[in-house]
Amino acid sequence: MIALFDSLDVALGFVAFMVAYLLVGIPIKFAGSHRLGKTYGAVFYLGVPCYSPTTWDRSPNFSPELIWPAVRSLLFWGVHCAVAYSVYWYLVKNFEPSPLQRSYMALLPFYAFSEAFAAALRMFFLPTGRVLCPVHARPLLAPSLSKFWGRYWNRWVSDWLRHLIFAPLLRTPYRAAFAVFVISGLWHEIVLELPYYLAGHSPTFGSMTLFFLLQGLALILEPKLIRSRPVLRRIYGLIAVIVPSPLLFNDAFLWAFML
Repeated sequence: MIALFDSLDVALGFVAFMVAYLLVGIPIKFAGSHRLGKTYGAVFYLGVPCYSPTTWDRSPNFSPELIWPAVRSLLFWGVHCAVAYSVYWYLVKNFEPSPLQRSYMALLPFYAFSEAFAAALRMFFLPTGRVLCPVHARPLLAPSLSKFWGRYWNRWVSDWLRHLIFAPLLRTPYRAAFAVFVISGLWHEIVLELPYYLAGHSPTFGSMTLFFLLQGLALILEPKLIRSRPVLRRIYGLIAVIVPSPLLFNDAFLWAFML
């Protein structure tokens, strides 16, 4: 694991991502609270990693019996993250995979990292009196592509997309879906691509937005291509996410997550 931090630039990537993630979230949180007609404390606006007030509202109040599940989640995903990153960096250093291969190789380590880091944040925010809901909801078991993005993957961000972007446009579902994915693509460009560029790296703008546009197209085609058979819907969703994933897992993404 020492190899993960053998360069200041590697550590800088994650720090830059977190700063951008939190700064971009401030106006989004204010917009969400305004839409709900509520006000929240500085902890929510300045520090909480979930963007949507509804996510914060449904996070249960702290109680002692919730400590052990939070600790268990941190231990479980922490071990899996350490193993996944160790294997990833062993393969990278010993076999020198191509950029495309490296993008696909990063999928599982990143997933383990996102779960582990979210579990650590849940522990960190226990003193606020709230237990943050898990960031994911077993996304590998999502029954369809629409459920994967809407309910199973990164609920800390997807909730605000659903409440602030999708819900107001619900009368035109296709337009609403594309609006959500366009905004999601632009959000990724700001919190990942922009810090990468400002750190002095060659810009790679556009590929992340293209990835999410393809997700929007795949989501619209899903009910037309697969009308029934839950197994086929699940396979379709996994293929739709994994095949174009190198567009998302580009140099900026790998830099931000130490991959």
